[in-house]
Amino acid sequence: MRLLNTKTLELHEFLDNEIPQYAILSHTWEREEVLFQDMTTIGRAKGKYGFRKLQGACRLAHSQSFEYIWIDTCCIDKTSSAELTEAINSMFTWYKKAAVCYAFLSDVGDEALSRLLHAYGPVARGWIVAGKIPMVQEDDDELSSLYDIFPGFRDSRWFTRGWTLQELLAPPVLEFYSRNWHLLGNKTDTGISTMVSEVTGVDVHILHGGDISNVSIARRMFWASRRQTTRLEDRAYSLLGLFDVNMPLIYGEGKKAFRRLQEEILRISDDQSIFAWHSQDYLEGTAVDVLATSPSDFTESGALSRQPFHRVGREPTTITSQGISCQLPLLSVARLDTTDFKPFTEVDAILDCQLGNIPGTFPTIRLRSLPSKGEQLPKDYYRVIIAEMNKFEAYTIPTLLDESDILGLDPMQLHKDPYQSILDKTYMQWNLASIVFTRRFPPSLPKKDEYAGIPWSLSLLNDDYPPDCTDFWIVPFGTSWIRHYHVNVVHTYPQEKWDALSMQLRVLPIPTHLYNIGKFRIVDGVFNVEVAHVDYNPPPEVVSKALMMEKALIVGRQAGSRRAIPRPWCRILGRSFRSKDAVSLFDSSQGTPETNEWESERSVWVEGQEQIVLEAAVQTKEISGVYYHVVTIQVKEEGTDARQYMLDNELAQESADEWLRQWAQKSLG
Repeated sequence: MRLLNTKTLELHEFLDNEIPQYAILSHTWEREEVLFQDMTTIGRAKGKYGFRKLQGACRLAHSQSFEYIWIDTCCIDKTSSAELTEAINSMFTWYKKAAVCYAFLSDVGDEALSRLLHAYGPVARGWIVAGKIPMVQEDDDELSSLYDIFPGFRDSRWFTRGWTLQELLAPPVLEFYSRNWHLLGNKTDTGISTMVSEVTGVDVHILHGGDISNVSIARRMFWASRRQTTRLEDRAYSLLGLFDVNMPLIYGEGKKAFRRLQEEILRISDDQSIFAWHSQDYLEGTAVDVLATSPSDFTESGALSRQPFHRVGREPTTITSQGISCQLPLLSVARLDTTDFKPFTEVDAILDCQLGNIPGTFPTIRLRSLPSKGEQLPKDYYRVIIAEMNKFEAYTIPTLLDESDILGLDPMQLHKDPYQSILDKTYMQWNLASIVFTRRFPPSLPKKDEYAGIPWSLSLLNDDYPPDCTDFWIVPFGTSWIRHYHVNVVHTYPQEKWDALSMQLRVLPIPTHLYNIGKFRIVDGVFNVEVAHVDYNPPPEVVSKALMMEKALIVGRQAGSRRAIPRPWCRILGRSFRSKDAVSLFDSSQGTPETNEWESERSVWVEGQEQIVLEAAVQTKEISGVYYHVVTIQVKEEGTDARQYMLDNELAQESADEWLRQWAQKSLG
């Protein structure tokens, strides 16, 4: 690895076991960058426009006591194809191992920031870190959000380039700097991470250091879908570290580079979300390769769940000279361009990944078979583009309120009677088959632009129990009557375990020492639940929203004895959750156990002669072969004596505080 001395501006080479601590620069290439050959004569380097950026980065690193810095423009000899290949394959690791990364946003100003810091000092920096800016009047400008303080941040070119995605994700410490080298913030600051997530689509949890390998392939491709590179091949090469693969660079191969990348990913991963792409660039009925042609094909894949599936019992996906061999449930459908129906000549293949925020909802892709050679079922299929990405779902949300223990479709358990009956009612014919995505398919129609680590069970049917790291799925129910009440989850603790898209809370296995204790009750998460009254058509036909109440919903797991299976529990407090409550809730190791699998709590708000009831209940359900602790939150209206219930509501506040005090005494005592 070649590093630049921050004081002398001399280049030094180090072996892997000799690399010192270093800073690293992330930026976008501009005119007259200082290259490796320019560093042979410092006078030559100083004569280039890009020297000011290099000098600014070195001064910053030196001020932070770093003797060395790595800058891609001058630390790689790009005239050597061998060195360039090694550098690109190592770049993600280099950024990950850097002590600090400086993200230099050359098109973002800092005038408003300077005025704010000058007027309010360290207090203003605290506002920026927290992302909560009070209404501030500066000259004729009103500053009320980070976007007002950092104008141009969301439109910065840095967020549109392919290489900067890995430079955003790999470093544990990433500091953003303006064009004048003024610190804007750290990627883990609450305010900055929220803004970056909104701009890039990357989950806040990942920006705070979450494991990228636990994110589905399609979701990672979605992050890269709107980014561009100067060389077409670099759209693939810039993603090598993101998927932890290595491959040789062949500039001139064009779109083949992205196919090679996907093939390398399939050799180490069985995540079928890699096939869950859809492009509006193709006309309906176009025959295409099952693998995408570029990251842009994943622009519509942002709704796919963050968590990849690794289902027990599924045949591995393999790559051969004939194509990609894969096991999929096939649903026979009518062909798009004919009224003739031949079984399994055209099918919807169910991909084993979650689409949207409802478990058991799978994306499907349309496949068409090549003429078979006497086999009972076709084996070779190619993909056909349809109008939109379809989905398969075998149950409705209200079903969650029933007592059913098994919901949805398990793609690997289709031979079981409950799943057979689901499919038989919905489709004419279905089959679980091992097929080949062939590379041989009819010529495609032109593009429009030419015209224009979930743990899986073997199913409750086999009398297995849910694993002790089963996730919680939060399902809020509002009302759809004359008076509308909406239920929203507005705050979650701990945030790093929460996936807002799928409304799921990740949990860790229960510690062994708790099983040894026998009786235990732990808290896995706390949600502040907001109930608002929404009026859709008040005069003059403007939607109005009135907050009725905000309560804390606590979820966790418990067991009554050493032999008891841990069960979920939930409770609604008489008030919202506060940060100081975390000490008494999450530092505890045991509490008073309760054994009801379906535990319900109520909280009530009085309005006139009616009361609004917020109810929560939790029940373990198997949805498409995966266990979930389903927490349903409902709002109901009930008549009541208003005067009496106002007294009860005051008692509920006192009861919540007393419950927390008792919990702390039992757990810490």
